[in-house]
Amino acid sequence: GAGSGGRIKFFASDCIGNIILPNTVSVNGGTGDSNADQGHFHMSTSLPCNVGSPPPPPPPTGIEDIASSYINLSPNPVNDFFNLDISKLNKRFIEGAEVMVFDVFGKLVHYKILQNATDNNLLINFSNQAPGLYILNFKSKDTLVKIKFIKK
Repeated sequence: GAGSGGRIKFFASDCIGNIILPNTVSVNGGTGDSNADQGHFHMSTSLPCNVGSPPPPPPPTGIEDIASSYINLSPNPVNDFFNLDISKLNKRFIEGAEVMVFDVFGKLVHYKILQNATDNNLLINFSNQAPGLYILNFKSKDTLVKIKFIKK
C-alpha cells in the first residue's frame, strides 16, 4: 500500500539466548513512493560463540541485582540464629527499610523496620520457626531483594 518509511527492530542473541548488541548494523533498500525495491540486511558482532566454556555472568539489569550483591544472609542453612549483613549497602537504602521473612505458604513470620542507617548487621532469632524453606525480603524505597534460605 501507499506510505513511506517504517520501523524495523533487530534483535540478536548469542548461542545460549542472551540478547546482544551488534557492533554494526546496516540496512539498505530501494526508493519509491509506494513500492520499494528489494533491500538487504547485514549485521556483525565480535562476540564468539564458545560452547565449550561458560559465558561470563550478565551485567546487572537493575538496582535489585546490584543491591542483592551487597546483602548477605549467613549461615544458610540456618540453625537458631542468622545474620543479615547489609554493611556493604549504601546507607540511603537502609534507613526505613523493611526486613520480612515468609514461610513457603506466604505467612509472614518475621518483620522489622530498620530505624537508622547505622544498622548494618542484624542478628535474627529464628529458633521458634519450623524447619523448611523461607524467603527473606529486604524492601527499601523502590528496591526489593529476595533471598531464599533453609531452616534446619
